Amino acid sequence: MIERPDDKFKSVPDKSIESPERKPDQQPLHLPVTPDLILNPMAISERDIANEVGIQNTKDALGIGARAHGSEAPREQPKGLSSAEVKTKQDFRLAMDMMKHSFTDPTDLETNQTFCRFFFTPELASYYLMKDGDKQIGVELIRINPNVPDAMYTPYAGIHSDYRNQGIYPKAAEISDEQMRARGKDHVLYEFEDKRVLAGNVYPDEKPEDVMRRVEGRQNFWKRSVDCIIVNDPDVAYCRPASDDPQKIQAYDSLAFRMLNRADPKWNGVLNEDKTAISRESYEKFYLEIMQLEYGNKDSVPTKDELRREYPAIDKFFMQLDAHPEKKWISIDTTKPREKATPNNPEEMISRDGRVEERDRWKHVPSKGTGWEESLRDRKTV
Repeated sequence: MIERPDDKFKSVPDKSIESPERKPDQQPLHLPVTPDLILNPMAISERDIANEVGIQNTKDALGIGARAHGSEAPREQPKGLSSAEVKTKQDFRLAMDMMKHSFTDPTDLETNQTFCRFFFTPELASYYLMKDGDKQIGVELIRINPNVPDAMYTPYAGIHSDYRNQGIYPKAAEISDEQMRARGKDHVLYEFEDKRVLAGNVYPDEKPEDVMRRVEGRQNFWKRSVDCIIVNDPDVAYCRPASDDPQKIQAYDSLAFRMLNRADPKWNGVLNEDKTAISRESYEKFYLEIMQLEYGNKDSVPTKDELRREYPAIDKFFMQLDAHPEKKWISIDTTKPREKATPNNPEEMISRDGRVEERDRWKHVPSKGTGWEESLRDRKTV
């Protein structure tokens, strides 16, 4: 565990306390405290972040991150599945290996600087490792903020390619529920690519039919497996700051959400009677929560007006809403999910706990890299 400054350095003595006499050749009982002797907690945090960034950059340069932990397709349904929050540097490095195995396109990923800063800012982000016995097979990143009390946001969730189609993801949804309960959250937010990727020429080197098969398959999976609701109203289409430049507009994602407990009276009125739309107020609330989780820090989150002034894409989104004052209900995707014959995994997934945490939790360290100034990359979920 990283040592706290007060574990190594004592506070400056009270000069009002009389010191015993000492001979001229004796060293003083207390050396004078000068700036270079004061251990700066911010410097500790920045140093650790820099060390982890260096490790990730080196692994990327050597090409060992994504392939460091190859797996083997299980011969039967995996047993002993477990998931736990990443709290040690060793597990963080394993999580990054899984992240770079699951997301092979670097443009899908945050920078190493941002990923490492998330690890050292547990008030704003948490990584989770999924394991089959002692083998890591999946990773998840969730975004949280003490100033966004009800929501969490999952920008990344990936599993080792050898473990797909093994009936694991629904178990991961159970873990997601546990995460929400542990943090007092009652819904989780997602962003999924939609058919506008074709018009935006997002994947110019791929066949359009392959792109659409992947887009539709991903949305179908999340609707089928975790009861996810996807908003798809063309009049007020979702848009957000672009991955490579937050002053540009990225307009090929849909907002999606999942409620911890649909029967909770809190959700009365969110969906209309025939379950084909969500209320305008809910859509606006969910949108604002994602942007606040994305661009806020530990001390505060930007207001709607501040976000509109800062980002053209966010302003455009709310301009669309303003242009349709008659729309009290926003359409959702009501296509019935296609069933898929995947192995039924009856084994319960358990949460691991009891590990020593190696992250600094300095409350006054600013969360650089998670503020508005940071240009965040595309978030795609496999």
